[in-house]
Amino acid sequence: MQDFVEKTYLFNRIGLCSQEQTVESIEGGISLIDGELDEFCTALNSFGGNKEHWPLGSRTDALDALADILVVTLGLGYRAGFSEEDIKGAMDVVSQQNLNKFCKTKKEAEESVSAYEDDERYKNVHHERAGEGRYVIVGTTDEGTRKIRKILKGLHFENPKGKLMELLMKGDK
Repeated sequence: MQDFVEKTYLFNRIGLCSQEQTVESIEGGISLIDGELDEFCTALNSFGGNKEHWPLGSRTDALDALADILVVTLGLGYRAGFSEEDIKGAMDVVSQQNLNKFCKTKKEAEESVSAYEDDERYKNVHHERAGEGRYVIVGTTDEGTRKIRKILKGLHFENPKGKLMELLMKGDK
């Protein structure tokens, strides 16, 4: 992934993309993300929930759109003035904290579920046995008429903002 970040930043430098952190530049980056997300949704419309019937051309379009979403999202980071090192460091921090959402023991999972008892944002909060011998805490949220399954935070999750702040302060020196 680091090579991908480097190539994407090179693309933005060669393309003379602005790093002036203006509202217009950042809004332009957001617009590019929206456009690629629309392309993915268009490709997904032919899926119908059955991968055997998802046409190869549409699957190819979806994969292209997903890769482009990553490119334009990194490009937004470039436009916002974040360095390659900031992005790589942030990806490491956030990835590690996401892994910390999973519980190592059943007891920890049960305690994590209990922590959500009064949280009205999630319904049917429970734990499930997951991969790598871990437990995952899941709940559902309502989004219109759809119920969305969400991975919730276990007890050992730490908000990554403090580590991200340290990363940025280190880079500013």
